[in-house]
Amino acid sequence: MHESQAHESRQPAPEATFRHSVQTEQQLGLTLSDRERKAILSACEVSGLDMDSYYSWYQSKASISSQLADLCRPSLLEAVHCIDRSDYSSIDGKLPADRGVVIALPHHGHYILSAVRLMEHIRHLRDIYIFYGDPKNHAGNELFDDLYHRLFNHAGCRASIIHSNARGIGIALRALKNRAAVIMMPDVHRFREEAYCIPFLGRPLDIMLGTAAMARKTGSCILPAISVVDRDLRATITFGDAIEPIQTRASLPSEVADYWTMAEVYRFLERAMGPQAIYWQYIRQHFMKSSKFPMFHPETIDEAWHMFSNNPRTKPHTRYTACLD
Repeated sequence: MHESQAHESRQPAPEATFRHSVQTEQQLGLTLSDRERKAILSACEVSGLDMDSYYSWYQSKASISSQLADLCRPSLLEAVHCIDRSDYSSIDGKLPADRGVVIALPHHGHYILSAVRLMEHIRHLRDIYIFYGDPKNHAGNELFDDLYHRLFNHAGCRASIIHSNARGIGIALRALKNRAAVIMMPDVHRFREEAYCIPFLGRPLDIMLGTAAMARKTGSCILPAISVVDRDLRATITFGDAIEPIQTRASLPSEVADYWTMAEVYRFLERAMGPQAIYWQYIRQHFMKSSKFPMFHPETIDEAWHMFSNNPRTKPHTRYTACLD
């Protein structure tokens, strides 16, 4: 798509185009509610793309998944190399020689294929693991298990999968202490009450702090990475600079340090993902949020805290329960 066409596509779609979109969705087997379609259009506006770009991406993913389903290991690796054409030797200089590294790879672009290529490259340098939800609790993750068994389940491979349960967390911590690399996908959470909110692409995003906590506890660094999509809908991985986990004073909870570490990770991801937000797996959920993330300027924080701390409801009588709205 030419840049001029991209800018023109930011305008609201006329009714005729809307009807055509519905027909396209039916042909693709894509079921969208009006809210979801509006969310995708918002993401298109952020990216400077249009709904046709989203449809092409959706069709491309479905086609690739079908084509890769039954390939043997050599053919599968060849196909993955054709889709992700990155030069992975560029990561060699970013891997610390004397400690572990957590690679933060979000669900963006051809992230599954980029993870495969990361594992295929790094396993010749050190042990590498990919950490994700147990398929028993996360439907769809059986795809990772299938790919692993087809590609890496052989003696001396040095590439393994870890499920995000108590046993898996222990394996990941020990591996990082032994200089391994662990791929984590930081943009997913299971329970919202366990998540923390950060600003991302103009809206609030709930994130887990596990990526930062794992790096902090093992003395590892975090290497943010993203599978960027080009005009041919192929992948090129982009790496950020290594991020050192923040340490806090003993008087502050570790979550404070982990929050600010993750905020730094997401600053890189936002810069890389913003121009092509439609290729993010969670654009529907994220852009359906109507509320904007509240922004506080430093000069107003003291005033806001003064208003809160002096509110009578924050100083309840011992006989009563405070009600805060």
